[in-house]
Formats: sequence, C-alpha cells, structure tokens
Amino acid sequence: MKRVNEVFALGIAAALSVAGCKTPHHAVVVTPTGDVVVPDHPPANHTETSGKPLGPEYSWVSGYYTYRNARWIWVDGHWDAPPRLGAVWVHGHWDGTTGGWVWTPGHWE
Repeated sequence: MKRVNEVFALGIAAALSVAGCKTPHHAVVVTPTGDVVVPDHPPANHTETSGKPLGPEYSWVSGYYTYRNARWIWVDGHWDAPPRLGAVWVHGHWDGTTGGWVWTPGHWE
C-alpha cells in the first residue's frame, strides 16, 4: 500500500509540474497518527455571543479556526447537548510544535 501511495504522489507531482502549477510555499502535513500540522500560526479567536442555551443541560461549544485550501476558516460556535448526564465539553485548541501547529479537537468527557 505504501508503494501505491508513493506512485500516486509522484504522479500528482508530475501532473502539476507539466500543468505549470506551483505547490504552496507552506504545505500542510498529515502525520502517520492522523494529526494535521499547519505551518502558520492560527489567528486569534473571534469574540462570540452565545445567546441563550436551548435548555439547562446544553453547553456552549466555542468556535475555532480550521485550515482548508491554504487558508484559515472560522467555524462558528454552537450550543450542544451532552451525550450523557454529567458530561463536560473540553474545548479544542491549536498547539505549537517544532513542526508547526497541531489541532486537538474538542470532545465530551
């Protein structure tokens, strides 16, 4: 399977060079663990107004920046009901590493 992926990647690179396309200066890397590593520092989060929850059990899931098509895109926050009684929402966050910025998704605990 690794060989197939290498051949596929070489084919894409060859097609792009023939077409005159240039690859972005800073490439996003996907590690073997599935982590997405972005070279650029994420922008500061937006200030959001959450409004009223839909019910007393709802938790605010704050918005965050994601990285798509070589640019940062804001994903709005929303109210969400926990999957079980007593569950607490842990917000997602970007961590700086030596290779770039890695996203840790939010989740219920």
